[in-house]
Order: sequence, then structure tokens, then C-alpha cells
Amino acid sequence: MSIQPQQLNVDVEKASVSNIVATWFIIAMLPNGIDSYIFQKPAFESRYKCVEFIVERHEILNGFVADEYNLRYPVSSKFYCVEKNLVRKIEDMSDKI
Repeated sequence: MSIQPQQLNVDVEKASVSNIVATWFIIAMLPNGIDSYIFQKPAFESRYKCVEFIVERHEILNGFVADEYNLRYPVSSKFYCVEKNLVRKIEDMSDKI
């Protein structure tokens, strides 16, 4: 059985689409409204998994952010799940400041 060129193109397109996985990261916004922290790890393949992680580990994440900023006590940060492309844009904007 031979593969027709049209069939090969369709199969390559299907493979390309199925291999695209959005990567989600957690961003913490500190209560002062100025400082933020981007968690490079863990990364998630879906927004749902990211949100689930935040809900289950909210206190631990707050403690981690407090340690990173040398705060004496955990602060009540807001956590957001953000796609990888947006994280890159945020980092690029930060580099320009």
C-alpha cells in the first residue's frame, strides 16, 4: 500500500496539532500590587491542573513567596495561571524596566 501525498500532508498536520501542548505557569502577585513572582516549576499542561495545584497548595505557595522575599510571615498573595507565551511577554517587559 502506498501513501498518497495528500494523505501524508494530512497526517503531518494531525501530528503537529496533537503535539502542541499549552504550558501553564503560576504567577504570584504580592499584596503590595507591585511585586510578583513567576514559578518556572512546576509547569502544567492544562489550566485546570494549574488551578487545582493552587487550590490544594495555596498556603505552601504563600510561604514560598514569603521566603523568596525574606518576609517574616506568609503574605496573602493572589495566584494566577498564565500560559507560557504570556509569561515570556511579562519577562520581556520586566527586562526593559
